[in-house]
Amino acid sequence: MKHAILFAVGLAVCGMIDNSVLAQEETPRYLVPYWRSVVGNEIRAVTALTVVNQSDRVCNVQVEWFRSNGTSVSTSGLASINPGEAFHFCSRSPTATVLTCSAGGVANPSLPTAGTNQGKAVVSSTEGHDCSLIAVDARVYYTTGSNSAGDTGISAVSNSKVVFIGEGNLGD
Repeated sequence: MKHAILFAVGLAVCGMIDNSVLAQEETPRYLVPYWRSVVGNEIRAVTALTVVNQSDRVCNVQVEWFRSNGTSVSTSGLASINPGEAFHFCSRSPTATVLTCSAGGVANPSLPTAGTNQGKAVVSSTEGHDCSLIAVDARVYYTTGSNSAGDTGISAVSNSKVVFIGEGNLGD
């Protein structure tokens, strides 16, 4: 039995069993040090993470949202991204005229939107070198609007830094 498991692990590591559970594990790749998600009558904010698959195979990508104290708040659905395609993850559902998120890309359960709602996000993708070739961009959109009207316009956009997991910030 041990030999069969070791053989399967070896094949999965080499990428020969693409559909195996071992080959499909998600590996944390990127840290987005700042997200914000707020709805209200004065200041509104939504964070969008765009992930582009630069590999030549389908990669699964997931975003986990954490509060500033490190507590996990939510996870965006596991997205299967085809080679060359982009997927847009969002901290909440914005009004479509302001920003469109990919189906299944909104944090679930919804991130809290009252009070101070900010923290970090971790972007993970399928284990293996091919799926380490994802590109990540992060933006916080500050919008105008109200609880009844939703997001009516963009008042500012702030680009959040994206760093490799386990590495320091190299600066701008």
